[in-house]
Parts: sequence; C-alpha cells; structure tokens
Amino acid sequence: MTTYVSFALQLSAILVVATALAAWCGWGLSRLALPAPLRPYADLFAPLVGYALVVVVGYWAVRTVSGLGPALVVLISVTGALNVAAWRRRASFPSATLPELLPLLMLLLLTLIVGVAPLLNYGHSAIVGAGWDTENYLPTARYLERGPVSAIATAPENPLRDINARPPAIGLTLGFSVWHGSVNLLARADALVSFAPLLAWLRALGVLAVFLLLRTTLGLGRLPALLGAFFASASALLLWVSYFNFGMQLAAWPLIPLGLALGASAVEDLVERRAASIPGLLPATVALAALPVTYYPALTLFAPLAAGIGVATLIERRADALRLAGAASLLVVLTLLLAAPTLVDYTQGFNFRYGEQLTTLGVFHFISAADTLGLTPFSRGAAEAPSLLQLLGAVVAGGLALAGLALGPRRDRWLGMALATLAVLLWLRYVRAYPYAYMKTGAYAGWVFLGLAAAGAQGLWQYLRPRWRPLVLAPAALICVLLTVSQARIVHDHWGRPGLFDRELPALMALRELVPAGSTVTMTSDPRAQGVSAGLAAYLLDHARVIGRVRTGYASSQAGESGEIGEFGLLYASEEPEPWGFHDAIWRGGSFALYRRPERTRAHLRLDQTLPPGQTLALSLGADDVAFAPADLAGGQPRSATISVATLRASAIEIDGRVSSLAPGVTALHLGDYATPGLLTLRNVGGEPLLVRYLTLAEPAPDALAQEDGDHAGIVARAVADAQGSSVTARIETLLPDSGPLVVSLDVWDTDVGVQYGWYGATLSPRQDAQELVLTLNLQTGAASAVDSGGAQLPIGVHFGGLRPGTYTGRFYVGAEALPLLPPADIFQFRVERDGSVRVEWVDDTSLLAASVERPATRADAWVADDVRLQGYTLLTEAPAPGGEVLVALWWQCVREALDERSVLVHVLDSRGERVAQGDGPPATGILPTTQWREGDLVLDVRRVRLPEGLPPGPYTLAVGMYRWPSLERLPLTVASGRASDDVIRIPIQVDQER
Repeated sequence: MTTYVSFALQLSAILVVATALAAWCGWGLSRLALPAPLRPYADLFAPLVGYALVVVVGYWAVRTVSGLGPALVVLISVTGALNVAAWRRRASFPSATLPELLPLLMLLLLTLIVGVAPLLNYGHSAIVGAGWDTENYLPTARYLERGPVSAIATAPENPLRDINARPPAIGLTLGFSVWHGSVNLLARADALVSFAPLLAWLRALGVLAVFLLLRTTLGLGRLPALLGAFFASASALLLWVSYFNFGMQLAAWPLIPLGLALGASAVEDLVERRAASIPGLLPATVALAALPVTYYPALTLFAPLAAGIGVATLIERRADALRLAGAASLLVVLTLLLAAPTLVDYTQGFNFRYGEQLTTLGVFHFISAADTLGLTPFSRGAAEAPSLLQLLGAVVAGGLALAGLALGPRRDRWLGMALATLAVLLWLRYVRAYPYAYMKTGAYAGWVFLGLAAAGAQGLWQYLRPRWRPLVLAPAALICVLLTVSQARIVHDHWGRPGLFDRELPALMALRELVPAGSTVTMTSDPRAQGVSAGLAAYLLDHARVIGRVRTGYASSQAGESGEIGEFGLLYASEEPEPWGFHDAIWRGGSFALYRRPERTRAHLRLDQTLPPGQTLALSLGADDVAFAPADLAGGQPRSATISVATLRASAIEIDGRVSSLAPGVTALHLGDYATPGLLTLRNVGGEPLLVRYLTLAEPAPDALAQEDGDHAGIVARAVADAQGSSVTARIETLLPDSGPLVVSLDVWDTDVGVQYGWYGATLSPRQDAQELVLTLNLQTGAASAVDSGGAQLPIGVHFGGLRPGTYTGRFYVGAEALPLLPPADIFQFRVERDGSVRVEWVDDTSLLAASVERPATRADAWVADDVRLQGYTLLTEAPAPGGEVLVALWWQCVREALDERSVLVHVLDSRGERVAQGDGPPATGILPTTQWREGDLVLDVRRVRLPEGLPPGPYTLAVGMYRWPSLERLPLTVASGRASDDVIRIPIQVDQER
C-alpha cells in the first residue's frame, strides 16, 4: 500500500509540475500580448502559450549551444518578469469566472484520469501500449537534459546513443523531448516514469485548446463549446494514439487548435487596430513555430485548416482582403524566422523520412469514418464492422454537422475547415493510399467534425421553438454514450498489463542504483534478449558505458575492444554467464541477471570458433587483454588462462604442444601461468570439429585457490539446413549426456511485423552419445516430418500460422521442455510473395553451439533423503493468470545409483497452506524415471501446474519435494538449516489478474 501511495504521489507531482511550468511561462505573455478578442480567456490560454514557448525556446537551446537546464533558468526568469508586469496590469480586462470554468476543469481532470487509468491499475510506472517509439523518446529526453544535440555523440557508449545523435536521420522531431526533459528536470523524475503521464497531460491540454478555439474563433456558446471539448476528450482513436506512445503526435495535438485560434485572432486584430496589435503576433508566432518543432506531419492538417479559416475570413471581410493578406503574410514570415532551424532539419532528413510509407506498425487497412469520429474503438488488426447503433451514431453526427453548416455560428469558417479536412483525408485515402498516415491524421481530424456537430446542436437549439429544443439533447447524448463506450473499450484493452516491458518493469529500474555512474557494463547479445527489452535495459544504463554487440528495437551497436570485459555484465536471465567471463549473479529482475566481474579476471574473449580437425588457432595474451594473433599487447605480469571447449564426440586438443583428451560435451581447461605478452596456440588433433568457446585471462590464484582441469555438465548441438524448391531440410545433431529429455524445435516467424509462420518440435529421449534429428518442412503448405538417424519416424508437434506476404526466418531451439538450453540460432530465411509463392533466400551451416546446463536461477542445495540433491530451480512463469500454467524447472542430481521409483511433488498452496493445484508425477515427463538414474546424472525436470479458473489473484507458494511410488511415502528433505517443513522447499509465486 505504501508503494502504491508513493507511486500515486509521484504521478501527481509530474502532472502538477507540468501544469505549473506551462502556466508560469505563459501567464504573463497571455495577459500582456493576446489579441483583444481572446483576452477574457487569457488565464486559460496561459498553459497553452507557456507550453509552446517552452518547446520553442528549449528547441533553440538544444539545437545550438546548451542543454535544457540553462534554457529553463533563463526562460523561467524572463517569464517571471513578464508575470510581474502582467500582475500589475491584472485589472485591465475581464476574465472568465470560476463557476464558468468549473465544468471545463472537471472535463480536463477526467481526461487526465482516463489517460493515466492503466497506470493507476498497474500500481507502478510503465509504458502503457506496445509502441516501440519510447526507445527514441526516453534517451533523447535524458541526453537533452544534460546538453545540446551536438553533445549526444560524445556521451558514453550506449546502444541507444547514436540513433538519437542526429535526429533528422531517424525521424524524431525534438519538441516532445524538449518538453519531456524540461518537466523531468523540475520534477526530478526519470523519463521512463514521466513518459505516460505527460502523454495524458498533452491530450488534456489539447482538449482545452479545442474548447478555446470553439469558444473564441468559431463562435460557440459556453455549453456547446464544452460539448465539443467533451467530444474531443472522448475520442477513442486519439486515446489509442496516446496509449500507443506516439509522443510527437501528442506533442503537436494541442498546437493545432491553439495555432488556429491565435493565428486567426492575431491577423484580424492587427487589421482592426494596426500597430497596437503587433504584440499579439508573438503568441501566435510561438504557437505556429512550435508545430514543426514537435511534428512535421501535423502541418499536413493544420495548413489546410488554416487556409479554410483564412478563405472564409476573406469572404466575410472582402473590403479588408488586402490588409488581411498582408497581416497573414507577416505572421507567416515571423513564424518562418522563429522556426528557421526546423527548415534545415527537414531538408537534412525529415523530408525523406516522412516521404516513406511505414508499414512496421502493422496498419494495412483504412480506418472507417466511425473510427475517425471515435465512435468505434480502433484496432490494428482487421477493421471491426460498426454495429447498427454505431452506424446510427455516425449518421446522427453527420446530421448534426450538416445542421452546423446550415444553422451554426461562423458557418463560412466551419465550411472551410470541413472541406479542408475532407480534402486531406481523401488525398491520403485515394492519392497516396497510405493507411498508416490516414489513421494518424484521422486521430487529429475527428474533433473537426464532432465540433461541427456541437455547432449544429447549438444552431438547432436556437432555431427550434422552446418546446422542441429538448429533442436536440437525444442525438448529442447518443454521440456522448457511443464515444464513452468506445473509449472504455480502449481503456479495457490496456487495463490488465503494460504493452511493453511487462516482465521488466519496475524491476529494471534498480539498474540505476546497482550500477554506479561511469561503470563499464558488458551487455548480452542473446537473441532472446534482443529488441525493445534490450532497449529498455540500455536506456537504464545510459549513465554507464555499455559494451558488446547489442540489438535493440531500432538499433544495432558494437562497442568495446577485443578481450574487454565490463565491470558488470547484464545477461539474459537463463543465459550461461561463463562465456561472458562472469559467474554468480548479484541481482535478477525481469528477463535479465546482473553480474559483477570476478576480482581476479583481467580480460575475457568470447571466441565461438569452430576448429575443424587439423586446424590451428593462435591467440595473443597481454597483461590486461587477449586477442586473435597477431596483436601487439602490453604485458609484464603473469596471467592464468581458462579455455572452454565443446565437442559432439570424443576428440583431442593440443595446447602449446600439450595434448588433452576431450570427452563428449563441454570441457573447461584451466591452464598454467603464462608470461605476458605471449602467444597461445591451440590445434585440433582429433577427428571431430571442436568449438572453442571462450578464453578468460586472470591474475594467478594463490596455491590454495588453484583450479584443476575438469568437466561441466553441458549440451552441444549443430544444425545444417538445405533447401530444395519450397522445402527445407534441417539436420540437427544434439548431445546432452548428463540429462534429458531434449525438445528440439524450429520456430519460423517474421520479426518485422511479429507474424508467426509456424512452430515445429520433437522430443528426443536421453542418450549418452550424440543423436540426430532430420526435420523436413514444406514452406508452402506448412507440413513437416521428423526422423531419427536410423530413419524412424518421430512424433512431431506442429503449429502452422498460414501464408502471408513477408520475409521469414527459421530458428532452431534446443531445450528441456519449456527451458531453453541454448541461444536460438537462425538457419534459413525465405520470402512469401504476394501471389503466395515461396522463395528460399538463404540457408546456413550453423557452427557448433554449446552451453553449460548447471545454471538454476535460484540455488536450493537441498537433499532428498541421502541420495538425491536438488541443486536449484528456475521459475519460468513470473506471474501466471488464473487458468494458466505455473512452469518451474528443477535441477536434480543423482548422488547414488539404484534408486527406487519416485514421483515429484509440486503443489500450489494458498496463504492458509491449502492446496489449490498440483502437478505431481515422475521426473522428466516420465521419460527418465528415477530407477534409471546413474550416479552423477544431472536431470532437468520441467514441471507444469495448471491453475484453476477463477483463482483469486495474489501471493501463493509452490511446494516441491519427492515421494516414493506407489506407497506415497514422502521423502525427508533437508537444507543447510536442517530438515525442511513438510519436507518441501517453498517457492513464492504471484498469481496475476485475468488477462
């Protein structure tokens, strides 16, 4: 409860700071410089003008010489002086009263609550939707807090650094990041914590801007303007855009209605009062300049809307046409001067970026008019057919909009805006034929038509006789209900869990504290950790230097020298740490584990070199480095070396003239001390290919700590793919002499859009020698077959997702049930064309892969009786839902042979100790019963426990033990502190709510 209250206070503080900053920076300027028609609403315009001012001033600062800190100091000081000047003139014009404003303030508060509602349910900071753009926004805000854009490239090495060093090259305008970083500096908040709340804040700010535009520029009364603002607030499409993390689009959203209101009023006021109204051009210029700073595509809709209002104004005031054109031209020139750097940015890269047709979002259909209006909830998948009630709502909204054109106020302006909006949408629909841009423009455009419907409601109310006026309430209420229901569905879709980093947050936030600033961190290149999760980890390590080969959602990076090992290592949670030079984890969270470099380790080189028979590998050793020979390395100190070698079959290796025999599997060779600099020569003198995995260089250990050569329980595998026409044959060899059974599978999927083509898997029984699986896959039909090395058919599990155009990659996995034992390896790629034909693009002869299997996430060191040791366990499901499965991997070691038959006890207990589910049974799915265990065997046992439907969420306990079969006699279980209660170890688990 305390944690939740702390989070709620932190969330509130961010929103309060954002509001205070915007109001402070805009209050004086609004009071002193707003055009005369807008001055009664100066207090409401203040946060809008202040927001635009912070964006423009901050952009100029980071685009030239400084970070956001100095810019904020200057801006807050200058606007403070303006506030003092405005306060002295506070009685110079009227302002709206609180009773008038109270309904509007309640609407804005409601908009904020809806925007952060999923966060309030999660109870911690999170990214609400599944949009990957946070990978750009979060680090950019952090970098701009520290210095200008030009300084990003000089920051410590990080996978996210260079994608933000030159914004035009990646399509990220800086306006949102300027605002984001500014609020973070004042609120002392992390960009990750403030991101989602600020999107909600910007959406609410846009609702305020719509109200002011309807009230001042388009002539609506207070209640109709409030109705139009409610329509904008309740838009399901705009809420989805907010939840999906489109920061640039949300940053520009308030500026569209603000720019229209300020621009139109400033031009008209200048024509009316000439020189006396020149100060009124300043807020308008700032608001208009902020548009390209935040999001260039917003101009695609804003410019036609402005033109529509401009043409209507010229028609209304024909006699002043020349002066209106001159005033408008002056405003455009001032805007171009203030936004000058954005013109350079656009020509350097944004024009190309926004000329592309992006499809990675997976939006392949054009949204309906009901989606644009927000009457139906938007979905990235197949378009949902509107219901009859929703179609009726669209017809009613259209009827009210027509009434607005016939009876509403400022009809010429409304007509100009409506025609302009329709023209843009038709252009995107039929000329450019661009579904993604059509959807994003539709999120901006909905308020125009719904605002016109509010104008129609006002016109009908004024036109009808008093006794018929209540009839106007019914269509307005229908639209309100449909909008609210659709928005509620969007909230519901995002309510249960975050779209990104579900396992990672808030656990990874600990990296800020665990890793000191300036440290060096080796980060994993394991494919299972690649993508947006790796991007989040890289962001949270931006205070350190990140080395390694890392692939995030949007970037790839290679940093660090050959043989360099970080002071810390951040690896995939179930990844073997030794190939990276690390041993025991100091922290685990989400999908990752953090390691500290061993005290004696000086250098580490991950080799992953397949050494065919007769081939030689030479390595240069230095005092603090190791590299492929020849290399000029500094020496002077003796060093010890450890080499890991793997082979599928018995073989031998010669190291500096000394021959060592290698048993099948993984072998660690601890060599003697070497003088540095020196040369280490390895030669394969056996008849089998060898995998030289890694070499670790360390300070010599004291005699008491000297290590002997030894073997580790390990797995070795190799896959060779071959293609004939539209069929692929994968020949997979595996060796796991210490355990079993093995599950070998192929997973075929399209990483660009996340479409799975198929999954194919087979189970191999335990054997002491290498065994072979031949899997043949017809890419056209999805049919597959598997045989062993003797040609016998093997049962195979198949999931075929169906053909869809795209490029697909085949990866092979080896694991024990759901526990992966090796990093996945890509072995072929093919393309499905639009006509359904299939073309194999490449196949790969994968080198040997190997890993140790002695790596439970949690050590138990428990004894069952005196003949079986439970080394530890790994919980494979972090937070199962009711009706889902709890998966746990258990590491059993046989200490003495000739065991009787036993079963594994796995019970799920509630807080009272009552059993609510169980998954008892023989180990290793019955394929390797205890009567077949041999002394020294390490048995990997993955247990599945199905939870009952309707199980209340909350903390539970997983109890694990052993009992004899069929007597059911529970065997004693002891740990370091003595005999365990009920002869079980207890593993805490958390059952999540329904998904």
